Amino acid sequence: MISQHSHAGAARPESRVSSRKGVRVTVIGSVLADYVIHQANDDVAGMPFRHGGVARNVAENLGWMGARVELVTLLSPDGIGAEMRARLERAGVHVRARETEGGVGRFVGLMGAGGEVRRQQLVTPPYERLDWAFVQEQLGSDGGYVVLETGLRPELLASLAAHARALGLTTVAMPTRIYDIGLPMEVLRGFHGIVANGQEFSTLLGMPIQDTAAAEAGVRRLLEEGLTWAIVTLGAQGVVAGHAQQEIRFYPAPPAQVVSTLGAGDAFASGFIGGMCLHGDFSCAIRGGLEAARRTVEVAEAVRSGPCEEVLMRTSEGRPAW
Repeated sequence: MISQHSHAGAARPESRVSSRKGVRVTVIGSVLADYVIHQANDDVAGMPFRHGGVARNVAENLGWMGARVELVTLLSPDGIGAEMRARLERAGVHVRARETEGGVGRFVGLMGAGGEVRRQQLVTPPYERLDWAFVQEQLGSDGGYVVLETGLRPELLASLAAHARALGLTTVAMPTRIYDIGLPMEVLRGFHGIVANGQEFSTLLGMPIQDTAAAEAGVRRLLEEGLTWAIVTLGAQGVVAGHAQQEIRFYPAPPAQVVSTLGAGDAFASGFIGGMCLHGDFSCAIRGGLEAARRTVEVAEAVRSGPCEEVLMRTSEGRPAW
């Protein structure tokens, strides 16, 4: 259950996993060691890493929000893997990991003066080790959400989406590696919803997403393809979102003092999913996502560590939060 009181400023126990109740969120995907550079010829050897990876970021964010969250992933059987696990567990994430050599991937991002990622290099974990037999064992049957990185193997995505739907779980697609391997529409149709940025939408749909009008057209197309909802993030502008039972609309982003945009989309997805778990109101959940993204871009890390249950409380428009 998302806690009934904000614990800001209070010491959090080493792990609160066992005390979590409520809507279950299972996040499936990668853990990456992030290296941030500011010159193209910077050497990452000996450079301290930051905790990253789309699935890892979403899980940690949700953990700090107080959600009942599990991360199904790969980890390396070394000090880096152990450090990754310990940080997630401190946030309240139940880590269900298969340990394997190279289980923690690597991301190198060249940052611009405005905190944006100008170029990136990715070394992925061995996704073939995240097989269906292992993943299926981790899925519960008590309802909730399943958040999937789309960079996993297509046959795994198809099996996961079908199995989750059969269990009555809500499936959420988070695009990864879409520029390299794409995302077939027949696979995406197996999901209930998607959160993606404008460039990812452009690649997915084969149409430029340069303004809110184009974003609305992209969202409309995915709803016509059978998704229940679709959200395209547009950086500092905000997001365009549509639901099968609501009109497509633009939600402006709150003002922020941007330090780094790394992890902003992951934070938005976390706040949105946390809001849907909390109160189920689509528009309010989007505002929760925008607030979570604002908090994240104001720090250098991809996840702003520390309890933040108030992010969701602040966006529930006065209705009882629990």
